[in-house]
Amino acid sequence: MCRMHDIVRELTQKISEQEYFCMMYSGEETESIGKARRLSVQKGIKDSDPHRGMSNIRSLLVFDMSSFSLKSWISRSTSFRLLRVLDLEGVPIERVPEEVTILFNLHYLGLRRTLVKELPRSLGRLRNLQILDLNYSKIEKLPNGITQLKNLRHLFAWSIHDLAYAEQASNPGVKAPEGIWNLKNLQALKSVEADEDMVRHIGNLTQLRTLRITKVRGMHSVELCSSISKMSHLVNLDITTSNEGEAPQLEALNPPSFLYQKLELRGQLEHGVLPHWFSSLAGLRQLGLSYSRLKEDPLPCLHGLPNLAILGLYNAYDGQELRFHAGGFPKLKFLILGGSNQLDSVSMDEGALPSLSELLLLRCTGTKLLPQGIEHIKSLQVLYLMAMPLEFVDRMRGNMEERQKMEDHDFAGFVIFSEH
Repeated sequence: MCRMHDIVRELTQKISEQEYFCMMYSGEETESIGKARRLSVQKGIKDSDPHRGMSNIRSLLVFDMSSFSLKSWISRSTSFRLLRVLDLEGVPIERVPEEVTILFNLHYLGLRRTLVKELPRSLGRLRNLQILDLNYSKIEKLPNGITQLKNLRHLFAWSIHDLAYAEQASNPGVKAPEGIWNLKNLQALKSVEADEDMVRHIGNLTQLRTLRITKVRGMHSVELCSSISKMSHLVNLDITTSNEGEAPQLEALNPPSFLYQKLELRGQLEHGVLPHWFSSLAGLRQLGLSYSRLKEDPLPCLHGLPNLAILGLYNAYDGQELRFHAGGFPKLKFLILGGSNQLDSVSMDEGALPSLSELLLLRCTGTKLLPQGIEHIKSLQVLYLMAMPLEFVDRMRGNMEERQKMEDHDFAGFVIFSEH
């Protein structure tokens, strides 16, 4: 999506139509459909259409497959062999026809939010494929043929069934075949399940910028830390630990202070404490800690991070009190606190969180009192309250409404969600 001035939009649309940049098909016949480089099927295209003058099509985006068969399209039209982009996001298909693998020029295959449970065994024939998007699909295991995709750069295969991270186990990775670590051009891999071979060899992927790995156990700690340390380009790291066995030890990871921009840790850590290197992550912009069940308050370790803009703490700390000290978190704009039955007190010193614009309080069932010192945060724009005790919600609403009357403040208001 993009947003532009209406006059610029009209001009852009006119030029686009003249040059056949993209055509949208919504069930009405049009002679120019075959001249477009990009075709977006919105509704009701017929099986008889694809073999009529489609040689210019390089990108096909499908939103409705109720009137035709993808298999029929590909098998009838030799011009589709030049297709570079095939995006089937949201289409309720359960399988990908084998005929897709003859599209040897395909660079992008999108199956996001489909009902597909497995990929064609001959997937390895797509030697030019660079992006494979399986996010939110039903796929749990990748075929062996994926190891033949030597040009693959981005592999996305993950899902979040609960956006509030209510259940850690609801965010699984996929099982990857032996040899996936030989895809040396991979820049993004999210997410794969950990096993002994995976954590030992994943360090071969030295071009990775983004990695998400799940079901990490204590026995994987040494090999995983060694492998990740070889990834000199890694900026986004997401580790989900297993509920089985010992918690992993990440002390040995010790990344360069400037490297990580986004870091997500889900699950318990050994001894219930953050690794010592957390406080040195000067380049970190986004940090998520969930289900860490830390025994020590994480804020003293984090409050000096100079570039941190987003911080999520969901069931991250078992203590009863969190205190944000003056001068801490200088650039933090979005803060999430939630998932704790123990937390009953949140306080903010004057001068703390000077840039905070959005605050989300989520399922803090033990919190009845208002965050002490929240009136000091003049930059706060929106407060989200999700599944919080009604007593807390009523007090917070009254406090903020009174504050708006008394002060010249730009507070935008509440967004309140029920438990459902």
